[in-house]
Amino acid sequence: MFSCNIMRLVARIPILFLLIASFVLPAFAQGKGVKKRRPLPDESGNVVMNNLSQKNGLAPVVFSHWVHRAKFTCRLCHVDIAFAMEANGTQMREEDNRKGYYCGACHNGKIAFPAILRKPSGEEARNCDRCHPAGKDVPQQFEFSAFTADLPKGRFGDPPEL
Repeated sequence: MFSCNIMRLVARIPILFLLIASFVLPAFAQGKGVKKRRPLPDESGNVVMNNLSQKNGLAPVVFSHWVHRAKFTCRLCHVDIAFAMEANGTQMREEDNRKGYYCGACHNGKIAFPAILRKPSGEEARNCDRCHPAGKDVPQQFEFSAFTADLPKGRFGDPPEL
């Protein structure tokens, strides 16, 4: 009698294991329990935009949130200029920028550097790599710690101290 109960219990162990695994494994598949690398301070807030770039033979755009946010409010880009708040929500094209929409609203040569700079000699200097630097060795115009040294610290948006 006692050995029959043990036999039934042993027979149920694989079923119990499968039940537990069916709940635990999907949690790991969704990234739960996986430690992610904490971004460096100068990477915090960077957004890679690649809706159309690679399809058109360009490197993806790497948008530096901290450079823009240090000078402008969130409202300017996400309300007034109409950038979507969700990833890949804005389907902008180079043509849109040239017409003064999206990035082109500020990157027009008056507020910020333009996509194409016309020199007094009439020669054109293209600034493509400044916005499309992915995979290229493009020097940064600003050094993060020097640029942000005088900015106020807050609980929201600042990476945690290491």
